[in-house]
Amino acid sequence: TLADHDLMKYVPTLEDLDYTQTALEEAGRLMDRIVRVSGRKPEMMRIERDLLILRGAMLWWSGKYEDAEGALREGLEKAIKIGETEPVVEACVQICYLAIQNDDERRLSAFANRVYLLSIKDHLHKWMGVALRFKGISAILKGEFGIAFKVLQMSTLLFEKLEEEGDSYTVCIVAAEHFRGDACLAEGKTREALSYYLTCISIGESIGIYRGLGLSLAKAAFCNILNGKYDDAEKLLQRMEKLYAITHTEKSGGLQGGGIGYSLMGLLSAMKGEWDDAVCYYSLAQKFVSETGRPTWETFLYWSKLSLYSIENIPEDVSKKLFKKSPEWYRENLNEMKKKIGWKNDF
Repeated sequence: TLADHDLMKYVPTLEDLDYTQTALEEAGRLMDRIVRVSGRKPEMMRIERDLLILRGAMLWWSGKYEDAEGALREGLEKAIKIGETEPVVEACVQICYLAIQNDDERRLSAFANRVYLLSIKDHLHKWMGVALRFKGISAILKGEFGIAFKVLQMSTLLFEKLEEEGDSYTVCIVAAEHFRGDACLAEGKTREALSYYLTCISIGESIGIYRGLGLSLAKAAFCNILNGKYDDAEKLLQRMEKLYAITHTEKSGGLQGGGIGYSLMGLLSAMKGEWDDAVCYYSLAQKFVSETGRPTWETFLYWSKLSLYSIENIPEDVSKKLFKKSPEWYRENLNEMKKKIGWKNDF
């Protein structure tokens, strides 16, 4: 998932992730001491609420989804109790991001709608644009591509309008472009999808957005593989791998493209007869699937494993490491995962 202009105040940067975690822990301890001395005053309740939302955002970015859900739910409850609209919206937004990491369409749809309605009610225009993007992602997961394009375009137009009035929302616009690419990919329109992903990469590199750029690189590589442009795919994956090496943190590597890219790198390595590399990349891809259980990562892994069966003369010892299941098993589970993420293509 691409980072958001609004999310920047919650999600730590590459350089300060460990520091952010330490600072949040220290802030929590300090707050506890103040509460013991002065009591739980309204301002302290607001700080506690904000710290929970901050912590939840950091946790989902780090791949600790269960812990993130607990923190965000608690933060949302406190926000509702205090009664200020925007913190409620902010907590709901983070829950939407968490739902995206799990391809959880039902939760995403429910909280995106909540953000949208609250944003309209209180004229919170930037959050309205974010909610529209979430609605677009939800539509993709349901296979409703026409609706997805419509609401993603609405999100883009809204942020372009807001840019005319002041702040920059380029990252939000890039995010919408990325998900338009996802809608095309889900529908089987690989050339159109590639165009959107390359646009995201170009803009991202030009303004220094590196977190999340790996996803566009990996998906662009997938489009090239589907179109038989293996050299172009490999170059994109090499760029993804370099970004991954300097930006991933624990399971957050999936956000940098690793959840997709390593399945593709394993396939390309096998096509070149680089068996050790192929085994290594597939083990990394399997690690993402095992740790997160995310349907999107499973989809790319199973598609890639099925593609391996077209490669001849795979050494027996390598074959035992690469093929844990039968072709029928991979095809059946690929089709199941495709339904979960809204894919209606014949890949």
